[in-house]
Amino acid sequence: MLFERMCYGQLIFDKTLQQFTKVELLTRLKDRTIPLEKYLCQLGKCDMLRLIAEQLEVASAIHQCAGVVSTLNVPASLIESAGDIDHLKRVLRGFGRPLVLEFTETLPMPDSRACNRLFCELRDFGYEVALDDFGTGFNGMSIFADYDFDIVKIDRSLIMHIKERPNKMNLMKMVIEMVHSFGKTTVVEGVEAPEQVQLVNQLQPNFVQGFYYHKPEYWMDLPIMRKQAAVA
Repeated sequence: MLFERMCYGQLIFDKTLQQFTKVELLTRLKDRTIPLEKYLCQLGKCDMLRLIAEQLEVASAIHQCAGVVSTLNVPASLIESAGDIDHLKRVLRGFGRPLVLEFTETLPMPDSRACNRLFCELRDFGYEVALDDFGTGFNGMSIFADYDFDIVKIDRSLIMHIKERPNKMNLMKMVIEMVHSFGKTTVVEGVEAPEQVQLVNQLQPNFVQGFYYHKPEYWMDLPIMRKQAAVA
């Protein structure tokens, strides 16, 4: 059964530049009674590639209009084999603009050698590679030794209730310092409350993302798009 889907975006705040410089593209269904995760799990590989192609069209429009770099998720199922990787590269090769591709840690990553070869080719395309949801998955700290990511997105579970649990602050500090020591960029996800902002400011990640900064909305309604439309 086909369901009408829409592309939403959540802006990502650059702590150094003090402005939004990236946007994560998210899939939403027009019929909100249908569980999104169930829908995405039922998509075959060809459907997932079509979804990525749709998101690339949105990413191109956003970059052309506002100069903001889009990030989008690549399911592990699309890099399981050499054939899968070739199909993915064909979809991505002609994009021709800056892009961040997120690979989620909640599932075991495929073979590191094949992944790192893919990551090198994606960098040749001008893209960056991110590890998404770090802190929730199967791979542990060894993932940094095995996989050559540019960006590490720290899962929101590590910032939840951080004010009431001082050990979480210490853990976040350790993770961010470790990631920076590898020369990688950090993004803290799930920042929703002012007290979390104050604590995260002490930890000095490169980027922050969450409802405090911006709630996901239809991509054409993003503040960066409205601002450019007003100027035009």
